[in-house]
Amino acid sequence: MRTGFVRSMLFEGRLRIGGQPKLALTDDDLGILKSALAIQSLHLPGPRIEGSLPTLVFAVQVVYRLAWRFFSPEPITPADDPSLRMPAPPRTPQEHAAGDVAFRFLPGLYHRAIVRDPEDPLVLPMKILLRQWPLSGVLADITEPPESPIDFGGHPGLGFLFAQRLAARERPAWVPTGTARECLEVVYHAMGRSLVTES
Repeated sequence: MRTGFVRSMLFEGRLRIGGQPKLALTDDDLGILKSALAIQSLHLPGPRIEGSLPTLVFAVQVVYRLAWRFFSPEPITPADDPSLRMPAPPRTPQEHAAGDVAFRFLPGLYHRAIVRDPEDPLVLPMKILLRQWPLSGVLADITEPPESPIDFGGHPGLGFLFAQRLAARERPAWVPTGTARECLEVVYHAMGRSLVTES
């Protein structure tokens, strides 16, 4: 049964799950994901970046599984469910960019899980993902620092995107270093604000 999950997530911002616990992507889904990466590359300043399609495919399947588990609890614990994790944290600008296409929708589900039950076993795997993928994790109200370096491979477009998001949810533990920090300083200066850092 086709759920239209990819289309509804990217075009409507809705996580619409179907009757199956895991998402089987169609050729139409893959075409939409390729287009999403192409559109994203046009909106990022700096050197052109081609997002990683395999990373995005995996990320979409993880988001689907988390949404499925949220709406349809299963007896297996999240800690024992490898489909709720990515193979590895992002290492390249291409992986950061691709993961964000899907994971930018995860903070909403994360906050819903906390409101429903702060002890919900799904909260931890979502929090781990958001800390590992900081370009999306910065959209969540997480005070602990990211688990991945916030440098985005030195890509200024990703640095500015992160800076704009952090400016709306200021958290000292998420202030980056290097090129990403320079991007943040530019954004804060344009807003007439002072950059807050950890003491």
